[in-house]
Amino acid sequence: MNSDHAAQVLVIGAGPAGCAAAMTLARAGIDTVLVDQSRFPRDKVCGDALIPDALRALDRLGLAREVLSAARPLQRVRIFAPNGSHVELDGQLASLPRLRLDDALRAAAVAAGARFLAPLRLARFMESDGALHGACFKAPGDRTETTIRAELLLLATGAASAPLELAGVCERKEASGIAVRGYFHSETLARELDALCISFDRSICPGYGWIFPGPNGVFNVGAGYFFDAPRRPAVGNVRQVFASFVERFPLARRLLAEAAPLGELKGAPLRTALKGARLARPGLLVAGEAAGSTYSFSGEGIGKALETGMLAAEHALDFFGGKFTATTLVPAYQQSLTETLAPRFAAYETAQRWLSHPAACDFIAARARRGRYAKAQLEGLLAESGEPGELFSWRGLLKALVA
Repeated sequence: MNSDHAAQVLVIGAGPAGCAAAMTLARAGIDTVLVDQSRFPRDKVCGDALIPDALRALDRLGLAREVLSAARPLQRVRIFAPNGSHVELDGQLASLPRLRLDDALRAAAVAAGARFLAPLRLARFMESDGALHGACFKAPGDRTETTIRAELLLLATGAASAPLELAGVCERKEASGIAVRGYFHSETLARELDALCISFDRSICPGYGWIFPGPNGVFNVGAGYFFDAPRRPAVGNVRQVFASFVERFPLARRLLAEAAPLGELKGAPLRTALKGARLARPGLLVAGEAAGSTYSFSGEGIGKALETGMLAAEHALDFFGGKFTATTLVPAYQQSLTETLAPRFAAYETAQRWLSHPAACDFIAARARRGRYAKAQLEGLLAESGEPGELFSWRGLLKALVA
């Protein structure tokens, strides 16, 4: 027995990108169906940090106040160099577990008028004359197939390659990186630590570790590395990277010794730098981490996922408004997305290459502590108020010596 639905837009994936798109479309009066493979609320492996681009995107969606009321607000990032020294950067930041953030986004999309269907796992796409016009889903343990026809589809299924392959837009099955994280509770340390902490410890470089304080005394502790970096960490797989981070980083060692673990470690792949997938094909736009919207070297992706979801929705609205045809929508979206994000992503890839070398990390941290130029550049990198490639160049590093 089949269950059939129809909509103007079908959004597949109810993470930040999918919810931002569904919310934007539904508010504009577009009949939108939002589908996810999981019931909500559901967990998502992530660092949970909301840096300035995420807060700006939430503000555009009208959700910043709601999210910040549930999150832990923070005003600084503490970056530890391989030699153990650190530099503090000021910024408007927050931390909220994805379990709560994503459910708030999904609820806002539903409140805007989107129809939410879950749990439904993508089985196949419906195609004719080279264009996609719907998808078929299956519920866990149910033989019933749910068919959803739509004039336009948005794919926002995260880093998994299988949906990209089903859609015919996968250019690389392998992810760009991988990370693992766990939650730990300590009210004592929560009163002491009020910064996002990132460590580029020498033993895991070019991997990195993090400790992010969240609400209610809960810490997100994790580690990861990128396959696209010039080399891999010497300690092996990502769980060994995490173990080495905890063993060598004093704050992580203390936290895991004193805090109560909340569940087991969980890992997830990452897709970065707008690489690994075609961004569109007739009948389909790709958004969020499925499009590679996560930053190289930092692994942050919530803000850019929200931005790409809104950008996809805006192009969809132009399509329904007659500005684009099904043929012209594809290159228009690809061009808009690459012009908006590609230069910044390229600069972050350059930063990733520099930070793969412990000596470069040590030098930048030292100059940021002692000079104004390097610190201002790093704070501009965090706030997206400056040119990200300026510091991570020979000219920028020479300037950091004297300014």
